[in-house]
Amino acid sequence: MPEVMIGGIPVTFPFEPYEVQKVYMERVIESLQNNTNALLESPTGTGKTLSLLCSSLAWLLVKKAQLQMNAQVGNFSEHSSFSGSLKDSLKSGAGKAKDNTSWGMPKIIYSSRTHSQLTQAMQELKRSSYKHVKATVLGSRDQMCIHPEVSKETNNMNKVHMCQLRVKSRTCHFYNNVESKKDDRAVKGDEILDIEDLVTVGKKLKCCPYYLSKELKQDADIIFMPYNYILDPKSRRANGVELMNNIIILDEAHNVEKMCEESASLQIRTTDVALMY
Repeated sequence: MPEVMIGGIPVTFPFEPYEVQKVYMERVIESLQNNTNALLESPTGTGKTLSLLCSSLAWLLVKKAQLQMNAQVGNFSEHSSFSGSLKDSLKSGAGKAKDNTSWGMPKIIYSSRTHSQLTQAMQELKRSSYKHVKATVLGSRDQMCIHPEVSKETNNMNKVHMCQLRVKSRTCHFYNNVESKKDDRAVKGDEILDIEDLVTVGKKLKCCPYYLSKELKQDADIIFMPYNYILDPKSRRANGVELMNNIIILDEAHNVEKMCEESASLQIRTTDVALMY
């Protein structure tokens, strides 16, 4: 696959990128390097998703390599440099360790409006040269629960309650199997697993896809999720989504305003108003 140098970052693309794709990727990388926000547009059919994924992941891999190298240099200095007093050496080493810990390894959080749009983005990733990165997708119990009783519940609140009760009492053997199956080759192999793949693997291994995706999130380089997992504080906390020091991508961002309106809106019936007086 062709490799192009964009803003000092080597980006591997499935084919020789068009000029509009190069410009788009330049803006993505410029934003990441400068730690700034960017509002980017590209005409339909110009490979926006592929350009977005390749450029952001190329930058991420370079950034991770830099952080790992800095951590190794810091550890080497801490253990080998004792030219000053022991107290000063330990103090210097502790400072470096603290800096590396507070920053940590950044992740890409890629969000879109629907899971079908996320699946399409993951398919693009699978066809790119970055298909080796660690990736996962967060979904709801409606899409990922495979428990024969809980999955049949139509009321979402009841489904969540039923699930939580079984998890707390350790009576869901699918959940109980997550810890022992999360490192299975079918889970942590070379294939990127979208929601449908996770469900298939979960059924095969008899482990919960919903909680399996949360385990995969810990080591993932890129995490796919719907807008509301980011925009809704409750959903963000429930799914353990950390925004600080991570790269947030809102794909199809023209839908964000409507999503925010819906999240902040409430329907009140006339009978509800009448009961207030």
